[in-house]
Amino acid sequence: MNTYKYTVIPEIALEFYKQNGMEIGFDPSQLNGVLSIEAPDEDTAELMRKTFTDIRMWRASREPFSFHTDDGVANELIASTLLSETAQEELEDVRPEVRLAIEALIAEGLIVEKDGKYSSTERGEGFLEKFNDEDLKWG
Repeated sequence: MNTYKYTVIPEIALEFYKQNGMEIGFDPSQLNGVLSIEAPDEDTAELMRKTFTDIRMWRASREPFSFHTDDGVANELIASTLLSETAQEELEDVRPEVRLAIEALIAEGLIVEKDGKYSSTERGEGFLEKFNDEDLKWG
């Protein structure tokens, strides 16, 4: 089986809600989501995706989200759920090894992105201090 990933298009999802007389109870700029489907091929995955339209078909999972794949793909999926659309587009143009490193740092909670700008988290600051304390140098 292969894993296929789909991300929500917020504008279309919100318009669907409005057209059906529904109201959301959260800041619409925060709308995001990733659908992961395991299927033998992309055509089958697409057919499966089209069936997931009714909230009654879903239940909350209390199990940790896991991937049947290597760390690089897992980091990519985690990062893609946290990155803005602008940042995702910019990362596509970055050399693959740099993109993988950025995705790993995001997945580890060491850096965050907001509006296409990256900054270290408190945990990330501690990580960087460790490097300074040990006299390790970048590059």
